[in-house]
Amino acid sequence: MPWDMKAILTFSKKPAGKYPKVGLLLAVLALTAMIYSYLPSCGFIFMDDGSYITENTSIKNFTHAGIKKIALSFFNEELPVTLLSFAIDYKLWGLNPGPYHAENVILHLLNVLLVFFLIYLICQKYEVALLTALFFGIHPYRVESVAWIVERKDMLYAFFYLLGLISYIFYIRKKFKIHFLIFSLFFFSLSLMSKTAAIVFPFILFLIDYLENRKVTFQLFFEKAPFFFIVGIFLWIHSMVSLVSTQTAYEDAGLSFANRIFMGFYAFSYYVLGFFAPYSFSFTHLYPNANDMVGLPLVYYFSPIFVLLFLWGMDRLIKKSREDRKEIVFGFLFFIFSIGLVLHLVPIGGIAVVAERYTYMAYLGLFFVVSGLFVKFMATSGAGAIKIKSLLCILLAAYILFFSLATERRCRIWKNSLLLLNEVVEKNPGWASIYDLRAIEKEKNGDNQGAAEDFEKSIQLAPHRDDLYFDRGLFRKSRKDYRGAISDLSRAIKLRPDFFRAFVVRGTVYIELGDYPAAIVDYSKAIALNPNRSEPYLGRGVVKFRLHDPEGALLDYSMSIRLNPSFDLAYFNRGMVYLSQGRFNEALGDFSQALKIDPRMEGAYFNRAVCYFHKKEYTKAWKDIHKIQQMGGIVPEQFLKELGSKMQELEKYPSRVKGLSVFFVFRQIAQPLNLPRGFSMKEGSRVLSMPDADALVDFVLKQEKTVQENGIWLAGEDSKFYCEEDKRMEARLKDLCLKNNIPLFIKKDKDFPEGWRRFS
Repeated sequence: MPWDMKAILTFSKKPAGKYPKVGLLLAVLALTAMIYSYLPSCGFIFMDDGSYITENTSIKNFTHAGIKKIALSFFNEELPVTLLSFAIDYKLWGLNPGPYHAENVILHLLNVLLVFFLIYLICQKYEVALLTALFFGIHPYRVESVAWIVERKDMLYAFFYLLGLISYIFYIRKKFKIHFLIFSLFFFSLSLMSKTAAIVFPFILFLIDYLENRKVTFQLFFEKAPFFFIVGIFLWIHSMVSLVSTQTAYEDAGLSFANRIFMGFYAFSYYVLGFFAPYSFSFTHLYPNANDMVGLPLVYYFSPIFVLLFLWGMDRLIKKSREDRKEIVFGFLFFIFSIGLVLHLVPIGGIAVVAERYTYMAYLGLFFVVSGLFVKFMATSGAGAIKIKSLLCILLAAYILFFSLATERRCRIWKNSLLLLNEVVEKNPGWASIYDLRAIEKEKNGDNQGAAEDFEKSIQLAPHRDDLYFDRGLFRKSRKDYRGAISDLSRAIKLRPDFFRAFVVRGTVYIELGDYPAAIVDYSKAIALNPNRSEPYLGRGVVKFRLHDPEGALLDYSMSIRLNPSFDLAYFNRGMVYLSQGRFNEALGDFSQALKIDPRMEGAYFNRAVCYFHKKEYTKAWKDIHKIQQMGGIVPEQFLKELGSKMQELEKYPSRVKGLSVFFVFRQIAQPLNLPRGFSMKEGSRVLSMPDADALVDFVLKQEKTVQENGIWLAGEDSKFYCEEDKRMEARLKDLCLKNNIPLFIKKDKDFPEGWRRFS
């Protein structure tokens, strides 16, 4: 059935003619979805997934304050749109990686759809738009962007980027209605807050102006001013740290600016060759280490020749083209502008000379050019045209098959971190960082011997690297080799005297060794290096508390909380100080706040129960203990006995408790005595009957708060006399009481006179 796009594309510069069918587009989406269907079974990986997701406290605080903090993180060189998407995922799925991967795949499919719309708007050729969308969806270099959860950045940046370009075309073709330009600016802002690569967006707008035959006027430049203003703010906020960190990486590898020029030529060659024939797949393509060789590998010095040949070929193609010259220029320059950011002339961060994910949007330009040329050749006629078309169709089918199989196979290596790292080590056996990363991953997987060997190998390859000693220090600390950890951390500090994290961790190790004065010195040094970080205040507070300085500990914990209001451990530790001082209300507040941030913190539940115990609120204490038991935690036996003793005092005298005394009328009693089946209770001189558990709980919830807090006291016969329906009714009551936080005490005949048993 024809799909009428007229309602959507009425702004087109010429009639759409025969409207394209939806079937082939759906087939493209289905093929793409099938190729990536393996990804939801993959897990988190070692690199960035930890700092962005599994260890990121900011995404776990999905409150008004937490969302505000994420939004303002843009001014702290973060990407708030990406972080917000992770916060929503965490709220919905916790740390189950499957839905995170599924969302990446869905976003990629949406981007494929947007690519189709964008190209169709630009050229009004359904076949060109369809092929471009197909190549965009299945090219093997897409895998890194889609399979790596943290590269949600690519998915979101492309999504808003494409919407921004589509909005700008609306703006031009709808006679410059300003709201379309505002939409474009809005989507560009979201794209930039998803990934820094979006800064080239204003230049792409000029390319669209070129396609649309717009004259060079003051308006042409003036309307771009807000876009460049946003770019300027972004560069002002983000540039310095990226420049410094990347310059350090270049220096570590012994790479001069001249080396980086050849790296740029090599990277450009890699991306062009990889477009036509994807090769040399790897999770990371590390910088060539010029410290270990005389100059760069030979291929780097030959790459300028390839680049010049490619540029010459594109120039010839453009000059020979007439009808589609502008579209070829647009696609080629789209690629150049997008990929130019990662050619090492400007530091961009990281340790990779090339990365497959950098092509996610850049290849769109080349996909457009190649698809247009294919459709053009398929439309030719004359002698030999049938053979050429047949060859082109065979070539297209082969490419689709190759891309599909290569992409599906590539997805499988993202199953876990070790598969990725083993591949990188195999291709880069002399790079210390990869052994270090693999050691960390082996430790997580319980291979401590393998981890120790990889740490040793990494330090042998780069004994000047402070971060390698730091990582091995963390490993030794986790293995309780505290003296070895002190040795490595001290070496890291000697190599880098301002190593903030090394001072914090060494302070923690000194605590384990009982050397509290040394720990105080390290935490204080860390505070002097960075007084705006919360971790050293927390550590110093721990030491002060152990040195019997609770007031000093409270000051440090409070400062830690002020600097990081989402720091659950700071609330917990301050609560412990309040508890030790008998300030139970303050302690309750801190333990409760810690549980809001981390609802699975067993220690906070237990110590809050202790506070309730001291306040003689035993029912609330029991609820927290029950929560620990539900999570599979262990409660100290002595505390259980003491709390149980207090609970028994209440249970022996239910008349003292302002709860509801209820009798369970089961079928064997109800039928011969002609009584209403269900739950029966006295209210003054009346006897009330409730036919089921729902009615009973509804009745309780309408009572005063004291009745609700003291719960239901249910007496009945031995449950061996119950029919299946009776058992289901009692089970339903237990579930409802647990769900509504209503205490439920049950006493069966065979239990008399031992007393009552609590079930919720």
